[in-house]
Amino acid sequence: MPTKELILTSAVLILPFLMSVTNASLVAHFKFDGNVLDTSGNGYLAGDGQLYGNTHYVDGKSGQALAFDGSGDFIYVMVAPNGSGGWIPQVIPGSNAISITMWIKMDAYPTADTDFIAPRSWLPGDHSIEFHQYGFGYQTPFFIVSQAPGLPEYPHKLISSDKLGNWFHLAITYDASAGQAYMYIDGAAGEKAIITSGSLVKIGNYTIGGSAYLNSRYFNGQIDEVRIYDHALSPTEVQVLFNEFGEISEQCSNLEYLRGDLNFDCFIDLKDFAILANDWLKCTKPEDFRCQN
Repeated sequence: MPTKELILTSAVLILPFLMSVTNASLVAHFKFDGNVLDTSGNGYLAGDGQLYGNTHYVDGKSGQALAFDGSGDFIYVMVAPNGSGGWIPQVIPGSNAISITMWIKMDAYPTADTDFIAPRSWLPGDHSIEFHQYGFGYQTPFFIVSQAPGLPEYPHKLISSDKLGNWFHLAITYDASAGQAYMYIDGAAGEKAIITSGSLVKIGNYTIGGSAYLNSRYFNGQIDEVRIYDHALSPTEVQVLFNEFGEISEQCSNLEYLRGDLNFDCFIDLKDFAILANDWLKCTKPEDFRCQN
């Protein structure tokens, strides 16, 4: 078989498997296409379906998105065993990891503390993606997890000015067992944040668009395609999610193989396999005795 056909055939076989691994760890997926329902199959509710303040639907990165005006706009997201109110974190046995991904559009940097996603309380394991005056500046969001006895960690990544006014993809990956966390912007990772021993993270109930708990930190912009996972996505998995709706989808015409183009050059070749091979057979659950990373 010619080399090109072999590579393409291998890509068709391997990349759907990669997506199935990602989807298997998907806890919730909110598309915001005219509703605030979880489409992961787990059936979680985004609160009572109400859009608080002036939150409304607009054209999104894919389908529709939610628009927030920075003044009291938010929604509740219930990712908890009972799917209803309160702060009832979902603790997944044998796992102490989380990934959150979303598409964001904002016309300017915030001028005050701002949350993309915030917890319903601030107990150990609660977390948020935010800008803060004592953080890294209002051009650089970071992920913070409340800890006891561990110390907070701050994976972060600069949002360059060319992103303003355009959709960009944000992802955080946090793995307490592996001792590391990252923030990605459009598939590119920031510096590794070292997680201290004894740290924990819990998947629970949130507000998106600001902190209803603090009644502040409201976001001015649009948010689409929020996904929550119960494991730390690999760099390759983050790239696959970015490719799904990234600039490459507008540049390359063969959407059948789009997810396989990990380096965004409109070709699936050995360069893409080199990226995939970097994560191939890595264990995403380091506490498991079978892991040999």
